[in-house]
Amino acid sequence: MKKLRFLIILPLVLASVALVFTAIDVHSQPAPEPEIELTPSSGFSSFTIEGSDFLGDGTVVTIEWDGTEIHPFHEYLPYEIGDDTFTAIVDVPAGSEYGRHTVTATDESGRTASATFTVVDRTGPQGPRGPEGAAGQDGAPGSPGSPGPAGPAGPAGPAGQMGPPGEESGPGVNMTAIILALGTIGLNLLLMLIKALK
Repeated sequence: MKKLRFLIILPLVLASVALVFTAIDVHSQPAPEPEIELTPSSGFSSFTIEGSDFLGDGTVVTIEWDGTEIHPFHEYLPYEIGDDTFTAIVDVPAGSEYGRHTVTATDESGRTASATFTVVDRTGPQGPRGPEGAAGQDGAPGSPGSPGPAGPAGPAGPAGQMGPPGEESGPGVNMTAIILALGTIGLNLLLMLIKALK
């Protein structure tokens, strides 16, 4: 009877020991690193974050964009951890520059994961030149400018026509005769003066 009990109890003991070692082995293995996936991973508006292998069901996940915390697109969308996973929809922060940005998710235990989101440039190529517009109205006349310097003298004009002959004058005074008479008088006076002095 004792032998029968021993044969019944022995398998139970061995099974219990095996379960204990299995549990120890499971807990001794490191937990997998958390990951996040962005859908889409590029764009210019909202995107979805799907996280896996986070710890602490029911704890809140903090989401950051280049180190600055951002919040889900709608308050009612869950971003708490459930079954080590979470899903959140967020908007690209206003004013973000074109290019690559880092999105990070961190749970309350400090486990974190990151992924890259690329903001695309929505600026298209320059369009063709449009048709030329109609000419505007003429502006008001400007004030007169200051007078310029005088120009060089022009060439002499042609000689005018000869005028009609003047009236004939009367007989003129003979100046030669007058001069000779005055000279004769002066000479005679001089001779008379010389004789008087002798």
